[in-house]
Amino acid sequence: MADRSRPAFERPIPWHALRAGVRHKRRRRLSAVAVAGTVAVVALAAGTVVGLGGPEEVERATFKVKVTGKPVAVLPDCPTPKASPLYVSARVPGLDKVFQLSPVPFLMNSCGRGTAVDMQLFPAGTRTMTCTVEDSGKNTNEGKWRFGVYEWTPPATPRPPAPPVEPPATISAGSLHLVTKGSATWPGTREVTLIVPNRGRSVALVIYCGDGLTERLTTDVRVNGRVIKGPQGCSAPPTRRGGGYLDLGRQPRGE
Repeated sequence: MADRSRPAFERPIPWHALRAGVRHKRRRRLSAVAVAGTVAVVALAAGTVVGLGGPEEVERATFKVKVTGKPVAVLPDCPTPKASPLYVSARVPGLDKVFQLSPVPFLMNSCGRGTAVDMQLFPAGTRTMTCTVEDSGKNTNEGKWRFGVYEWTPPATPRPPAPPVEPPATISAGSLHLVTKGSATWPGTREVTLIVPNRGRSVALVIYCGDGLTERLTTDVRVNGRVIKGPQGCSAPPTRRGGGYLDLGRQPRGE
């Protein structure tokens, strides 16, 4: 069963089939069989795919989507994997609040990785939302953009989390060496504390999430009680070749 299910998880959104449906039934809603998922996996339930035209329409486009009250995620079909991410926001009738993507307001790494980005939760009873797509002003890639808006169903019973990914002993071509590590299982634990002796050397901090939570959570960093950085997305696990890290520099002597 795992072998048969793997293709659905690796490529959960059938863009080619959806494009064909859009061409013939652009104004009809598409529905798909719900796929079993976990708290950290976006599972298809029902959605509407909106096709945008050429680059002249990418600068600002607005479209309405009917929803049922379940969590919503947005997935772009980009003209190139390296296209600059677009900003997506939404409004709900009767409310002044602007709902954004979470944890950041733009489609972070969606073009390169083909992953959907969650939207902030809408109030209970929401049945219609109006999405707005805006260019960041850095897009130089011409071509057609398409956006899939999907609802997903949280599972009744979350599956047990996988063991945390072990950090490599060195990263960035060996320029950073592991000193200490710590982990937590979300949402049961929301804080990790590391104690590092101050030996006068620069310190870098690598924060990452696994098990489907990558880039779906934000983190705050404090050093000796002082807020250093936040909020920022929880990135993918690092490899020996590299990974994102926060350079804390040298701390004051005596700390």
